[in-house]
Parts: sequence; C-alpha cells; structure tokens
Amino acid sequence: MACNLQHVPERLHKDDKPTINNFEVGEELYFRCTQEELDNPYLKISICELSHNRKGLANNIISEQDDVLINITGEGDPVINKLVCVLVIKDVDAETGTFNKAFTQNKNQVDNHARIKLIHEPETCMYPHCVFRVWLNEVIIGYHNYGLINSLKQIKTHLKTELASMIIQKQISQHMNLSDPQPI
Repeated sequence: MACNLQHVPERLHKDDKPTINNFEVGEELYFRCTQEELDNPYLKISICELSHNRKGLANNIISEQDDVLINITGEGDPVINKLVCVLVIKDVDAETGTFNKAFTQNKNQVDNHARIKLIHEPETCMYPHCVFRVWLNEVIIGYHNYGLINSLKQIKTHLKTELASMIIQKQISQHMNLSDPQPI
C-alpha cells in the first residue's frame, strides 16, 4: 500500500523499504509529546504503546527530528502541535541489537514475565516509526487487554518507571538500571 498523504515527504514513505531490526549506540529516537508529558511522564504515558520515530543508523539516516510531528492519520492538521523529546540510545542488548528488558513478578505462586522491547515498526506514511512494545506472559499488551497487567502492580510500576525514566533522562540504556527493578 502506498502513502497517499500529500503533506508527507516521499523520503518518509515506507514503500518497499526493509524493516531495520537493530538499533545503534548514539542513534536518536524522537518522541512527540506535550509539556505535561515531559513534566510528569510517569502519570501521562501509556505502557500499551510508546511510539517514536528513529533517526536511523549512521550509514542510513531515515528521519529528522521534526518528522515525528507530521500527522499521518489523514485527519486534522498536517503538523501536530507538540514538542519533540530526543532520546539517545546509550547501549543495546548484544543478542538482539535493540532495547530488550525483562521483568518478573511472582503472584499467587505463579511467575509472571513481562518484556519491553524497542521495535522498528514502519507505517505506510512513516517509515521511521518505531515502538516500545510490552509483552506479559508472551501476550502483547495493548489498549484492548491492558487490564491483564493491572493486577501485577510490581511489573506495571517497573514498566511505567522504565519508560518515564527514559523520557526524564533523555536516554535509553539496556544495562542502566533506571527504574530499580530486577531485570532477568
């Protein structure tokens, strides 16, 4: 499917470009947000989906900072009136080449496992689109099943704190313990 939004530059169209599964140290992610989200990201962000644009690899730059403000819904203004928060990748998981953290919580003598992973997930009109995706016991958490995680307060807190810490510190680190959980 081709992008048919006139205001989206052709360089941002997905077309037949491949998904880039790895991320690089020093690569920037661009997060569109309000001042309220910057001031208190813990209360304002969702663990269901934290959407960003990626700058791209050093030898393959695919977006600029302001590209994240381009509206690709086809409704409303072509440019979204928000701020851009720039996050820098400080390190990645050596095996996957991305941010990929896992957490566990035992509740009622059952081990529950959550994972948060940074994924390049191109949209038809926004090739650099990526997302922090959350799984709970191998099930992707979205708005339709967010209730699954509500009963696991420790995991929910760790995930929200991890995402909020990224925004506050403006960096993404596989190995830095920003949220003080016990990664597995």
